[in-house]
Amino acid sequence: MKKFDITRLLLIAGTFWLILGTFSLISPSVTYLVIVQYSGLALLLDGLLWLSLCFAADSDKGERNWRMIESSVDIAFSVFLLLDPIFALLIFPFVVIPWMAVKGLLKMISSIALSTHLHGWSGDFIAGLLLVMFSLFMPSAPFGINVSIGIIGLTLGLLYFYDFFRTPEHRHIPFKH
Repeated sequence: MKKFDITRLLLIAGTFWLILGTFSLISPSVTYLVIVQYSGLALLLDGLLWLSLCFAADSDKGERNWRMIESSVDIAFSVFLLLDPIFALLIFPFVVIPWMAVKGLLKMISSIALSTHLHGWSGDFIAGLLLVMFSLFMPSAPFGINVSIGIIGLTLGLLYFYDFFRTPEHRHIPFKH
């Protein structure tokens, strides 16, 4: 029996975020309601994905600890959105903006802390910087909250694809043309 490669969940999550980001940019009015309804579940699944990768992927203790903290943040913020979906419609910006700021800061701090022995730390730092920037600019939403959510979805999707190829098992996989 062949063992399932858990890091392939990164590809699934990356594809989900890319589709969500693209759909948000194409049809922004419908997407906001859908995002509010399913964001708690998406954050919970995202947290569980990172938590499972902590134990399944072959990574050092420092990286595993930072990923566990990151997954805890996702799960904690998902609870606010899952408790009452109707109330989540009202508090969505007040939950998503701090989530982006905290997750972005964690990504930046962990990438700097792990930069001495982790190849590809700059991608995590840039993703964290983008999340922090979006958390700062989203309250004014100069180009609309739906466009912001679309860009965030595309950014997280690309980051997950990047993380998939950065994991030790897939680090040397050549891209086939």
